[in-house]
Amino acid sequence: MEQGKCWNCRYFSRYYTKETTRFRATKFGRCCIAGVAVESNGGCDRYKRRERCKRSETMLRVCLGDILRQLTELRCIMEAEREMHDEGGE
Repeated sequence: MEQGKCWNCRYFSRYYTKETTRFRATKFGRCCIAGVAVESNGGCDRYKRRERCKRSETMLRVCLGDILRQLTELRCIMEAEREMHDEGGE
C-alpha cells in the first residue's frame, strides 16, 4: 500500500493556533478516519494522497470579474434607494 506523510493525506485536518495577525499551522492535526490526533509527519496504511484543486489564472479572472459585476449592481441598487429616500424626506 502507498505510504505517505499525514500532512499530504486527504483524511488529515491540521490544527491551527490564532496569533495576532494570522493563523499558524501546528505540527498536529486530526485523522478523520481514525478519529484521533496525529502528528503531521506520521503515516499509516490508510493514506490517500490529497487532491489539489488547480485553478487557472483565466478562471480566477472570470470569477473575480463576476464578483465585481455583482458588487457594482448592488452599489447601484443602494444608491437608487438612497436617492429615493433623500427625495422623499425633503
